[in-house]
Amino acid sequence: MYWQTAEQQFIPALAIASAVSGHCKTHDRKLNMINRNDELVIHIKSRPDWKAIIVFGTFLVIIPICFGQEIYKLGVGKNKLDGISLTFIIAAISIVYIGFLQSFLWLLRGQEKLTINNHELIIEKLGALLSNSETYKLEKIKGFTLTKKNFIYSFKKYHGARVGEIQFEYFGNFIKFGETLTQEEAVEIIRQLNDKINNEPLTNAIANAGMRDR
Repeated sequence: MYWQTAEQQFIPALAIASAVSGHCKTHDRKLNMINRNDELVIHIKSRPDWKAIIVFGTFLVIIPICFGQEIYKLGVGKNKLDGISLTFIIAAISIVYIGFLQSFLWLLRGQEKLTINNHELIIEKLGALLSNSETYKLEKIKGFTLTKKNFIYSFKKYHGARVGEIQFEYFGNFIKFGETLTQEEAVEIIRQLNDKINNEPLTNAIANAGMRDR
């Protein structure tokens, strides 16, 4: 009974906090949108893929145990290697380990931050060991759409890979972002971004066309 009472007290408080904060909450995700006169900032927190997290976490535990013993043997055993060869092996294993750690942290707590002003769009990937930031000039962006559901998209989705659900054309290349977004969330972000680049007539047409293709 105590747990039920605490839950009943918590839910109204959460509803009040959500209303006051002004955040847009969809399903189990928070889409934090801050729209100023000259700048729109959108935080997209990825949904954790627990199967992949467990796999990468397992490798993060196994690699030091298995390779640590082998490196020790190569360093002090009968068949020990010279310093340069041993250093090269340690460096190679370290690079692989950092790669697994980067993927693990991105799957666990990764988020994308979009900042669009009157001149450029900045896409930042945060939350992992190494962050990444890319800047795109607005005059070169040809509108935002839902990612086309082609063979490559379906193949990646089938094998559990993350695919950006929103795309835009930039110098002939399609840039994708918004991993693990639902279709409704992606359409809402598309509307906001297209409105920000003064492309309002295309907004509804692009969103609706994308939905028909899904």
